[in-house]
Amino acid sequence: MDSPSTFPYGLKYGLILATISLIIMFAMYAIDPELMFSAWYVNAIGFVITIVVMVLSVLEFRRDNNGGALFGQAIACGFFTYAVSTLIAMIGSYVLINVIDPSLIELQQKVAIDAAVSMLETFGAEEDVIEGAIEEIERQGSQTIGQMVMGYIFALFIGLVIALIVAAFTKKDRPVDYSDALN
Repeated sequence: MDSPSTFPYGLKYGLILATISLIIMFAMYAIDPELMFSAWYVNAIGFVITIVVMVLSVLEFRRDNNGGALFGQAIACGFFTYAVSTLIAMIGSYVLINVIDPSLIELQQKVAIDAAVSMLETFGAEEDVIEGAIEEIERQGSQTIGQMVMGYIFALFIGLVIALIVAAFTKKDRPVDYSDALN
């Protein structure tokens, strides 16, 4: 029996994860836009949700594949899930920040400057180093399409690492069916 393709599972769960990500992003925007750039705990929760959805993708694949998913198949399910959701979430974020509410660009810079100054002061950096960091953040401006593409490529690498870990725990050889050998 042929194994089903992993792509539909990655697509299905990628769309689910993207929907969850967009709901969280727009909820933070509605509550307090600064949360979008400074709430580390939301990123931690998002990371856990990502892992759970990737696992669910592999488990459904396994269920539909007579209880088995080879290591490569488990990686593919998890990776496709991550790739689809990350692409949609990045596009949603870009549209929100650059089309719907461009004032978020300034807020993002303010949050980045505050975080950089706080960190540099904690480490006892000189005033000229702090000023240089502020100037660099202000010079960067909004994210370009090229920067988004590079960010997506980097995110895919992270997603692959996560998919490898998920696959290590969710892979399972298909049970051997000896009924064909008896006939």
